[in-house]
Amino acid sequence: MFGCPSYTVKGSLFAFLVTDGIVFTKLGEDQRVDALSVPGARFFEHNQRVVKKWVRIPLNNIEALDTIQAFLDRSYENAMVDVE
Repeated sequence: MFGCPSYTVKGSLFAFLVTDGIVFTKLGEDQRVDALSVPGARFFEHNQRVVKKWVRIPLNNIEALDTIQAFLDRSYENAMVDVE
């Protein structure tokens, strides 16, 4: 996706890496609100367009890795439901 390493399940994109961050594409509305509370998190932007269904979280804080893993798990699980 956008030339970045991406993660899919059964053809459904649920996350991709960007410079210094990870973008989650399959978070529910409440999950997005939670993700945006992570320091430095924001909606994904590409070519001056804001994608409010996708959340970008920076990967520069090792203490946040457990939190990031939890969002990765949620995005993966949501993608699995979407394809079934």
